[in-house]
Amino acid sequence: MANEPPCAAHVVEIRNDKGDAVTVALDVKFRAIHVLRPIGKQKRYPPLTLTYIHARERDQPTDRDRVEWRLVTNLPVHSAEQAIEQLSWYALRWKIEVFHKIMKAGCRAEEVKLRTAELLVNRKRCTKAPCNRPVNMELSRHDIGTCRGRCGRRDQRRRGG
Repeated sequence: MANEPPCAAHVVEIRNDKGDAVTVALDVKFRAIHVLRPIGKQKRYPPLTLTYIHARERDQPTDRDRVEWRLVTNLPVHSAEQAIEQLSWYALRWKIEVFHKIMKAGCRAEEVKLRTAELLVNRKRCTKAPCNRPVNMELSRHDIGTCRGRCGRRDQRRRGG
């Protein structure tokens, strides 16, 4: 795929090491690949048809590493639009990671062994704005610190600390 021209261009917003938003232009390529079953397990496992998506920043930035994503998916991709959709889903992964980090570290969700969604929602109420933003908004470092601080103080009061 190295010699093939990109089939599309896609613009994403990422955060640099300082937490600042940076707009990045990516060149996108994709191709279906076939993964053969392991030798000795050919009767139990069929070959897989996967899609390899490669997105690379056009120009090398001077202040950070070039963005280069290589994704493999079992979802069929037949057009540039579908490849870009997969990249958009991947870009959301980082927001989800931050959310889980806040829930685990700041609100101690694992520590209280929440078993149901209702308990988790009640636990999340330990925070007030700015944490009650819609899920699709990105949290700043200030927001993360605020969430951690509020959850931690409430936990200490419950434990008598």
